[in-house]
Amino acid sequence: MQVIHGVFAPCEYLDHKFVDGGLLDNIPSDEVKKLGADKILTLKFASDLNYKTKNIYDVAFKSLDILFEGRSHAALEISDMVIDFDLPEAKVFSRDKVDYCYNIGYITTIAKMKEIKDMLKN
Repeated sequence: MQVIHGVFAPCEYLDHKFVDGGLLDNIPSDEVKKLGADKILTLKFASDLNYKTKNIYDVAFKSLDILFEGRSHAALEISDMVIDFDLPEAKVFSRDKVDYCYNIGYITTIAKMKEIKDMLKN
């Protein structure tokens, strides 16, 4: 199944309607805090805002990157710890890079396990 933020139609489940929150709340740390979380760890992929646009698709995607970056700033302030992943070779629609992203995320998180544990203690 292909996952694309902002493309899925709302669905209904047990009298509740669900929509993809990617455009409005890409990093929902405020909602996690409202649910009572003591600590918030955010995993974030870096946005590449420096690439040159070559066509209308590039312009649209760069606009989305700028939107996400602006909306993410407040959510990151709420987080107790942020782990950034810089994967310039993996774009939003790079389905063939899902396993690569997962593995890099796993390796990076394991490498930061001491920092994560220290954050949880404080």
